[in-house]
Amino acid sequence: MVLKMINPTIALTVLDGTGKKLDFIRDAAETLGIMDVAILHARAEEQALLPGFRDSFDLVVSRAVAEMRVLAELTLPFAKPGGKLIAMKTTDCEEELRAANRAVSVLGGKFLKPFAYGIPDSDLNRLAVLVEKIHETPDGYPRRFSKIQKHPL
Repeated sequence: MVLKMINPTIALTVLDGTGKKLDFIRDAAETLGIMDVAILHARAEEQALLPGFRDSFDLVVSRAVAEMRVLAELTLPFAKPGGKLIAMKTTDCEEELRAANRAVSVLGGKFLKPFAYGIPDSDLNRLAVLVEKIHETPDGYPRRFSKIQKHPL
């Protein structure tokens, strides 16, 4: 939503599996007068398999919802080649990112230099992990969520 507020001309699609979160986003967009926001109530691992969603987006942004190997499989299939993934993480995630190198590569991406930032009016520091999509995600990914969780790449 912040990106849409900064640049109202972008096409914004918000996807989440939780209806209450989407209701909040819909209400916030309406209250703020933000138009043209596509809101999808769906599971990422299912939606990423559909034409028009797979390998289609210039930028995919995710908060820290899962360990990076899992998060990459849920999000990177949405980015088109040449696109980027920005994943919000804590600053102490070096080992997690090292462990995710193979997953990111298999899914068509490569890590770029992360960007450290602070949360205004707090002592909290975070890391924006950047991944560039260099080729399409191979068929077979993302897998079912249970398989992604039990056997991360």
